[in-house]
Amino acid sequence: MLSFLLILLGALIISLVKTTPIEDGNLSIIIAALLAIGIFSKYFLPNPDNLYLTLLSIFSNFPPSLKSLALDYYPNTWFGAAYLKKEKKKKTVVVFDDFDRADDTRQKQAYVIFNLLQRNKNISVLFIGDYLKISKTNDSFIRKIIDEVIDLPIELDSKEIWTDFFRQLSLLASISENDIDKNLKDLFVMEERNLRDRKQFTDYVNYELFTLRLYDKVNLNQKLLLIYLYVFHYERYLKIKSGKLKSLNSDGNSQDIDNTIYQILANENSVTHTFPKPFAYENNNLKNYFMHQNPSNFGLTEARKIILENKEKLVELIMMPEHTDFREFTMDILNSENTDSTKKLKDILEEKAKILFRENKEGNILQDIIYSMIKFDSTKTLMNTQENIDINYTNLDLLFQNTIDHFVNNKNLTDISRQILFIKKEIVGQTEKYNFSTKHFNDPNISDPMILVGYFWKSIFKKKKITKPSRKIIFLKNWCDYSYENVAKMCKPLSIEDIKKENTDDWIPLLLHHIACYGLWYKIEDWEKPIWEIINKLPPTQFIEFWDSQSLLDVSSSEGQTTYTVRNWTPLIPNTLKNIEIAKNNINNNKKRLEKNNIHINVNYESNQIQHIEA
Repeated sequence: MLSFLLILLGALIISLVKTTPIEDGNLSIIIAALLAIGIFSKYFLPNPDNLYLTLLSIFSNFPPSLKSLALDYYPNTWFGAAYLKKEKKKKTVVVFDDFDRADDTRQKQAYVIFNLLQRNKNISVLFIGDYLKISKTNDSFIRKIIDEVIDLPIELDSKEIWTDFFRQLSLLASISENDIDKNLKDLFVMEERNLRDRKQFTDYVNYELFTLRLYDKVNLNQKLLLIYLYVFHYERYLKIKSGKLKSLNSDGNSQDIDNTIYQILANENSVTHTFPKPFAYENNNLKNYFMHQNPSNFGLTEARKIILENKEKLVELIMMPEHTDFREFTMDILNSENTDSTKKLKDILEEKAKILFRENKEGNILQDIIYSMIKFDSTKTLMNTQENIDINYTNLDLLFQNTIDHFVNNKNLTDISRQILFIKKEIVGQTEKYNFSTKHFNDPNISDPMILVGYFWKSIFKKKKITKPSRKIIFLKNWCDYSYENVAKMCKPLSIEDIKKENTDDWIPLLLHHIACYGLWYKIEDWEKPIWEIINKLPPTQFIEFWDSQSLLDVSSSEGQTTYTVRNWTPLIPNTLKNIEIAKNNINNNKKRLEKNNIHINVNYESNQIQHIEA
């Protein structure tokens, strides 16, 4: 009803105005409409300014002189003056977003409106966009219209936007920010991707990585790159999808992006692990890397669960030739952990290897399994120190070779043990020497060949009258480069009291040897008070080295400053959240003394169990 009355009265006013001597009918219509707004907007319409601006946009195509006359005429009418006098002056802000995205013609048309709006001191115009992309930037005209140019906050800079994105991603996907290819991160900044781009990109990332649960089934660098191409460079994405990766030709501005694409997808820089399978046209999980596909394989989380909990499924997968990547990942797990579960797993795999060996089924499966059963550590090139001078290496090459020959030809040894040696010898050649003592070859109580290595070194230590336990430990770890797990098999553990009595400036080898000997590696909640006392007394650099040995620290460097960040999660630590919480508390308690020595470390207590990345 109200609309009808407004239209009716407007028509009446128009008819009356047309009886006046004004010749221009268009002007009559405009003035009549303005008069109608002046009368009724006060009583019926809550925001007359919006209608006023709407009307301006409608007749923006009329000649400027006509529009100017209308704007001058309306306030001078009796109705306009009455309205403006009674109505409180309101400050109005007109916002033109993405003004730089409009073409030159539309920008020039908009300038006419800007010029008219300037006559009203209660209206301010704000337009958002890249100043350098605005038409007439170099013209004095634009400087008359724009009173002030304001830069966006630094937080909205492209570099800051994407630094925050990758930080969130690293928390969610349980990876280090350093695992994300630098060239990939630079691509977002180089192409000046903004908040709108981030929102669009994040929607696809959340769907692909977390809704489809692909985050641990793909190489993350490669998947992120393909999402990026799908969103921002669709033609390139289609080329890659059709098998034409090598056909991407670099020219001009596209050179950098094409180089980045080839380096990451061709596995030149970004792939350090064979599981999950990287992007390759010959791989059977290739569709995991393209968009909107159903996952075709299991990921790291499921693989780890199979390895540690489902022995039947594990053996089935390992014995399948097409699962080379999974088999290699399994061997890495076995060699990096020392738990009861992995020891049982080694026994199972050794039995399978024996069966293959007896059936003369040589090949990659047998080689992979046996290669993982024992990791022989080659001796380091020793520095000219007093400890090294004490040991005479003159005839050890011959002794090592004789030891290998005896070990291989000893009929009392199991087939699997001899096969281990054959394969190791084949892989590393004659340059790596095996250091076994032959005295204990037939001892039925010796199940681990590293114990034989220990007997060899014991004979050397005895001959050279090296009796101090700590010296043996430091020699085997620091100079022979054996792992702490293997040193623990060769040397008796030192008690905490014995460690405290040592006159040394390097506590790390002795403390970690103690932890390895008592099966406390990664089991932070089981460490007793004396261990914590030594940890808290470690010099700052050794303190960092100690926690790094427990796979808890990520390292980043910026502008010459190194920063350590405590991980929120790692698959190596049992009862992860509780153990990491204990470690974080200890690191926090030592944070001040670390900072005094210019060592910066971040401790974040937020859980990594977030559901999505904030766009």
